[in-house]
Amino acid sequence: TFTENDIADAIELRGVIEGTAARIAAERGADPAMMAEASQVLDRIDRALADGAAMDFDVYVAANQRFHHLLANMGRSPLIAREVERISSLPLASPSAFLGGQELIPDFRASLIRAQQQHRALLEAIDNREGARAEALAREHARLAQENFDYVTRRKPTLAAHVPGLALVASS
Repeated sequence: TFTENDIADAIELRGVIEGTAARIAAERGADPAMMAEASQVLDRIDRALADGAAMDFDVYVAANQRFHHLLANMGRSPLIAREVERISSLPLASPSAFLGGQELIPDFRASLIRAQQQHRALLEAIDNREGARAEALAREHARLAQENFDYVTRRKPTLAAHVPGLALVASS
């Protein structure tokens, strides 16, 4: 089992490591092919979330995973990419950890739209070579997972059964 503090720490560490990946990509200059692909991935997310359309959740999840994979690798640091992958493998720390249960969360679509706005701002900061801004945005983006974790553990614990992996969490 993992404690609630373990999960909070894992989410925070993901933000720190993804933030470092984003900063390095901005400072070193991100791989242009990865930047182009990331932009295309974000376009797919935009289409999945388009107003007036039924949300294509499967496309969103796949594109979100791809974006975070690209982010981890943009700075051309295999070490940092491995660390992002490692921390993301911890229960409830991955960028998609709460996507399986978020349809139960009020303002679910608004949460995904907010995450997408953060994705766009993060990619823009990397493209503009704004390392500190990219790092801060990535850290803030990871905190969305903490907000969702708090919601399903404190505000609506009855939803916990619907979030994969939450059964492994013991009270702190």
